[in-house]
Formats: sequence, structure tokens, C-alpha cells
Amino acid sequence: MRAVAAMLVLLSTVLPAETLDRVSARVGKDAITESALRRHLRMEAFFARTTPDLGAASRRKAAERLIDQVLIRRELELNRFAQPAAADVEAQIAELMKARQEDSTALGVALEHYGFTLDDLRSEILYQIMLLRFVEFRFSAGILVTDAEIEEAYQKEVVAEARQRNVPPPSAEDARAGIVKLLTYRKTTAALEQWLLQARQQVKIQVFEEAFR
Repeated sequence: MRAVAAMLVLLSTVLPAETLDRVSARVGKDAITESALRRHLRMEAFFARTTPDLGAASRRKAAERLIDQVLIRRELELNRFAQPAAADVEAQIAELMKARQEDSTALGVALEHYGFTLDDLRSEILYQIMLLRFVEFRFSAGILVTDAEIEEAYQKEVVAEARQRNVPPPSAEDARAGIVKLLTYRKTTAALEQWLLQARQQVKIQVFEEAFR
């Protein structure tokens, strides 16, 4: 009898935890859990310095982002992308503190408020650096921006915006570098999105909609 009672107590503590951390999506054999979605949203809120939105709609969108992350992490592992040096990660943390006007103590307090440690932040920044390098290596390197595209963007966006604001537009030469950067970003993003679309078609992806109700 005591053994049965002990088992019931054990189940009463285990089952709620399993329910809270249920699988929300699968990418092949990789599971995306409820806790992973909430962690992702809390980390986003930390960087944005906002209150985490853990509602069903936000968690559903987060699931799509984490599906993309799984696909990208697989590609990084497959191609054996080298991890950034620790110094690169620490440099990014220093830049973050500077932008937030926080010292290490204040940063630690902010992280704790969102349920994170400094090592959690290091892991997140390490991934962000690897993602940026992956995108630059895989997509940005081969992108070309033509003079015709620059001129079109200058007229349709720079000049048009200046007219709306009733201010003189910058010269085409002064605006050129910014336009090239913008168009490169757009083309890189489009190439990444196309790659993700193709990657999604090559693996079985399941999203369990009941997890978002």
C-alpha cells in the first residue's frame, strides 16, 4: 500500500511537468517543447526590454522561428562551422551593456528578471554570431547590386521619402552606400528565406496546433 501511495505521489509531481513541457512541434527527430518556446520569447523580450508575450499567437509564431533555427543549426553542424572565439562573444556582451547603459551587475539583474544567467546570454550571442557568419558566407558573398537597381531605389525610396517629408534629398552619391547596404540586406534575406523554404521541404515538420490553444 505504501508503495502504491508513493507511486501516486510521484505521478502527481511528474505528470504536470510533462504537460507543461509538452512537444509543440517536431522537425524530423528534433522536438520543440513548450518550455523552449517560452524561453525563446523571454529571450526576445530581454533584448527588446519588454514584457514577454507568452500568448498562444506569440508562441505559434515562435514555433516557426524555432523550426528555422533547427534547420540552420543542422546546417551549421553539417558544414562544421567553427564556433566564434570566446573573445568575440564577450565583445558582443560589452557592446550590449554599452547600448543598454548597464554595468555587469545591472546586466545580471536584468537577466535574472527574465529567468536567465550570463551563460544563457553567452549561448544566445554565440548562436547569433554563428548565424550572421553563416548568412554572410552562404548568401551575402555572391550578391550583386547593379547601378540600375541603385538608381531605381534612389528615385523610388530616397527621393520619394524626401518629398513626403518636404526636405531636399541627399545626392545620389551620398545615398549610394546606404542603398547598397539596404539592397544587399533585402537580397540576402530573400535568399535565406528561399533556402529555408527548400530546407523545410526536405524534412518532416509537424506542428501540434493543440499546443497553442
